Amino acid sequence: MFNNAYNMMIYHITQVMVASTAILLAAGESTDWLSILERLGLAAALVVFFVWASWQRERRMGKRIDYLEKQTIVISGKLAALSMLVTESMNKQGTIVDNFTKMLSSRPCVAFDSIEGFQEWKKASGHEGI
Repeated sequence: MFNNAYNMMIYHITQVMVASTAILLAAGESTDWLSILERLGLAAALVVFFVWASWQRERRMGKRIDYLEKQTIVISGKLAALSMLVTESMNKQGTIVDNFTKMLSSRPCVAFDSIEGFQEWKKASGHEGI
């Protein structure tokens, strides 16, 4: 029924004014518009002010919600990309650690290509007790 918050605000103000006028007419008061305005002026002004203030607040909150929803989409996209990057990095690091562990278990020292090279060095350098 209502396209936007502004139409809703106008609808509520109209409802209040019609209801107030109907109450005064039912009470048997005079139908002079000036007297009705004198009796309902402050109340109508307050209703108009509070409806307008609420409408402004709703509009601001709507903008904030839209902004936050857009930020959520952007951040979730970045997090997905970063989680894929971290997973890939962890897989690479796991492979590197496995390869390094295999290399260390096959070599007594990183400086030698094989155990035979290490044994020859020990004999040649006089480090037989190591």
